[in-house]
Amino acid sequence: MTIDRSNSNPSAGDPIEVRAEVRAEVRAEVRVAVVRHEVDASGAAVDGDHIDLMVGAPMADGRAGGGAKSDPNARTVRTWRLPLAVWTAQGLACGRFAAVALEAHRALYLELAEPRVLSDGRGRVVPLARGMGEASGGGSDHAANNATNQSTTTIRAFGRLIAITKLGDGAVAEITQDHP
Repeated sequence: MTIDRSNSNPSAGDPIEVRAEVRAEVRAEVRVAVVRHEVDASGAAVDGDHIDLMVGAPMADGRAGGGAKSDPNARTVRTWRLPLAVWTAQGLACGRFAAVALEAHRALYLELAEPRVLSDGRGRVVPLARGMGEASGGGSDHAANNATNQSTTTIRAFGRLIAITKLGDGAVAEITQDHP
């Protein structure tokens, strides 16, 4: 929002022109999956077990697809690595956690129903939760966000509101109880 005082005289009671940038927030129904990635210490590029949060677009029939309606191997699923502390016996924990954006994962992980051993000694993934959710955000094109290299993606799933904010080269995930 900007306030333009060039054509007004506030002391004389002239109106102040207020210009506001209006952006429609994009909301989309998404598939969401949470998996525990158990790392094989002998060959993994990542130190230690962690949680992966995966988000992808649903298929036309409502099943997982990550945007790839017929190819479960398409790498179209946005993924963030989170610490183990983000998952408890009750599900996603509320709190603030370091997050690392990863390269897109294959759409098949959105429907993973049982543990899967990964190739090349990368360990295995164990599904913890999967279902539908809602995502919004993508504020990276907004001028204020560009100035700070910051954008936020918000995901509603599993009774939680998950806000992942990119901060420079890193990210933080803020997880709170969802109150729709």
